[in-house]
Amino acid sequence: MLNYIALIALLSIFYSYFGYFLLLQYFKKNKINEITTEVEEPTSISIIIAAKNEELHIEEKIINTLSLKAWDKTVKEELLSANPRIEVIVADDSSSDRTLEIVQLFKDSGVLISSSKDNKGKEVAQREAVLLSKSDIILFTDTKVILNEDIIHNTLKYYKNASVGVVSSTDCVIDNDNKSGEGAYVKYEMKLRDLESEVNSLVGLSGSCFSARRTIATKIEAGIPSDFTLLMQAIKFGYKGIIAPDVIGSYQAVKDIDKEFKRKVRTVLRGMTALASHSEMLDISKYGFFSVQLISHKLYRWLVPWFLIILFISSFILSSCSSFWSLIFLGQLALVFLALCGKYAPSSTKYLAVKISLFFIVSNLAILVAGIKFIQGKQIASWEPSKKG
Repeated sequence: MLNYIALIALLSIFYSYFGYFLLLQYFKKNKINEITTEVEEPTSISIIIAAKNEELHIEEKIINTLSLKAWDKTVKEELLSANPRIEVIVADDSSSDRTLEIVQLFKDSGVLISSSKDNKGKEVAQREAVLLSKSDIILFTDTKVILNEDIIHNTLKYYKNASVGVVSSTDCVIDNDNKSGEGAYVKYEMKLRDLESEVNSLVGLSGSCFSARRTIATKIEAGIPSDFTLLMQAIKFGYKGIIAPDVIGSYQAVKDIDKEFKRKVRTVLRGMTALASHSEMLDISKYGFFSVQLISHKLYRWLVPWFLIILFISSFILSSCSSFWSLIFLGQLALVFLALCGKYAPSSTKYLAVKISLFFIVSNLAILVAGIKFIQGKQIASWEPSKKG
């Protein structure tokens, strides 16, 4: 009996990180080409920058945003002057520092402020900014994220496909010290999202940068991550979500592993809350393969820490009478040892195996803590921006 329990745990962990990936590869290989319906490219875009106490970064972010190429160079000049396509709005969530004062300096450049006074959270601030906006497409981004200069045209062109409701950026982690495992994980995640996008639809958007049609963007819900909520809303509207390889959001890796742990706990707990609020999306009879994706990419990933605990205990017990389970148990010990080296001997993170082990263990500990908090009924409504770099 214990053999079966250990095997189920091992296979579940494998499926979460590799099996689902292989499943998508299979469907991609055997997918029948779809006929896409094209519509006119949207004529405007609003860029909403979420900010809270960002006096150290907001100026650089606004300058980066205003320097973006606002249109396709092939459009005639007279049309450009008659039809400007960019609107920049800072969605402030009750900042208590000089954030608003700095934003005001860009008033003459057309930067608008949507200020939430009651500290109701990031999503409320974003929703109020959406209501202030006037564009067909809404692009959401965070203060510490640098966007590539062609992002506007590159985003708008995807909405010529009538089936696309939301577009996610491709994340690029800047790790000058090459000591964080986040970069390797993000590369894996982006490849997985590429497959999801090609096979059917994404099941989550990049929180650092994503866009949505206006009808979808207005459906932001208070206290629930907008990147996850709007993807699910898009599916309900009959659209799909895709990742764009030429829409790039770059940000610094989190160098403090303790800050990364706290950030991960907040992110996962909010994600669990979002899925619980839209649990009907797990109904395979209604949402088909998207529900399979949601279960595989989200639920299974959140269950991995529990599978790891089960595997660790069961393989330890079985190791005395099985060389296979002995090897599995020793592999887990090696993983923990490398993670401890990365935590208490930071110089060792120059080795790939160490930094990936550390990131894996910290991430799953954070998911475990988030899961316990979720079971206890705890939620996170307030917003604390990630301390990147």
